[in-house]
Amino acid sequence: MEKLELKEIQQISLNILKKFRDICKELNLKYFLAFGTLIGAIRHNGFIPWDDDLDVIMPRNDYEKFIDYCINNKDKLGYLELFHYKTSKKYHYGIARLSDSRYIMHSFIDKDCGMGVFIDIYPFDGVSFNNNAYNEFKKAFYLKILSTKNIYQKYKSISSKFKNIFFKFLGLFFTNRYLLKQIDKIAKRVSFEQSKYCGCRTWENLIYNTYFFEETIKHRFEDDYFDIPKEYDAFLKEEYGNYMNLPPDNERIAHHFYEIYLK
Repeated sequence: MEKLELKEIQQISLNILKKFRDICKELNLKYFLAFGTLIGAIRHNGFIPWDDDLDVIMPRNDYEKFIDYCINNKDKLGYLELFHYKTSKKYHYGIARLSDSRYIMHSFIDKDCGMGVFIDIYPFDGVSFNNNAYNEFKKAFYLKILSTKNIYQKYKSISSKFKNIFFKFLGLFFTNRYLLKQIDKIAKRVSFEQSKYCGCRTWENLIYNTYFFEETIKHRFEDDYFDIPKEYDAFLKEEYGNYMNLPPDNERIAHHFYEIYLK
């Protein structure tokens, strides 16, 4: 198989993003470029030069509508394929990914689920600091089982080795789909639109002010324009500090543990 170079992966990812954007426009769905992709848009008007990752955020209601559209309109996606627990038993991430099925990803750290070049789609839910502690414990418990079940672990100590063996054993009794469904159910308890705070509750416990994402503006990314949060500066400063400064030379590398090949 032919291994893809960085520039090739970037161009394929960009094409996926354009298709995603067009679907969102057709369905009047809200989305934003986010995280490293948003830094790339603001600092480079495109990809961070050494990165191939594309991240978008969607409020939960719009995210669910996008998922349903992809499931019910596979013929309109062409060679693109949605990866989500509703579409793949092997899939083990708490976010959705839109993938180009003409390629295949070989991961060094987790189990293969058939993806190619992809973009990350993060559902954002509301956050309440009065959440039921038991539900929060359950969510963390399910996430730990899911991670241990699907990601290859390196043990830093004897205690961590036995802890991971315990969770790996528990993973024998739960499917990825069941775990992700339960995590989703807990995450959706608080409405994005009615909450002062929000975050991707199915992935990491990072919390932001919802006002960061209330309005969108257009911004250039490579050869096209996409939606970004109007309050992008406040969001990026809270997440990354002085995001306009380039990292040291030795840190200008992609932080991904996979390779992409043409099928």
